[in-house]
Amino acid sequence: MLDSQHFLTKDGDLIDVNDEESYTIGDVIDEKRIINIKGTEVKIGIRIKINDKVLTTIEIDNKTTINIIRTLVQNIPESAHFYTLDNDKIERDEEEEFTVEDIINNEEINLKEEKENIPEINDITIGICLNGKPLIKKTIQQD
Repeated sequence: MLDSQHFLTKDGDLIDVNDEESYTIGDVIDEKRIINIKGTEVKIGIRIKINDKVLTTIEIDNKTTINIIRTLVQNIPESAHFYTLDNDKIERDEEEEFTVEDIINNEEINLKEEKENIPEINDITIGICLNGKPLIKKTIQQD
C-alpha cells in the first residue's frame, strides 16, 4: 500500500498509519466484506523550469519521487539536473531518493542544464601566401 493510502473504518473515518495496530479487521471490513482504502495524496500544479525558463506545468503529488517527473515530462534534456533547496546537485542515479517536496520552491521546480565547457580560443593560426604559395604560418592572439 502506498504511503498516501489509508484504511477507513466502517463509518468512513480515516485511520492514521501510526494507529493501524490498534484496529482489527472487524473495525474496517463492512457487511459486504469490503475493506475501504482512501488515497490522501494532494496533487498540486507545479511549473517545471529549465534555467529559469518555463518548460511545462504538471499536476503531481508532493510525495512523488523526482525521477517520475522525467518520465512525465519527456522533453527534459539528459544534461539537466534537479537541485535541492540548498542548491546541491542531484545526480541522475539519486533521483529516486528525493521527492517533489524536497526540491519545490514557490510551486516551481527549476532544473539547471549544464552546457558543455568549451574552452575559449584566444589564439588563431594564420597562413600568409605570396602568389598562391605558402610563405609563413603565424599564430596570433584573437584580441
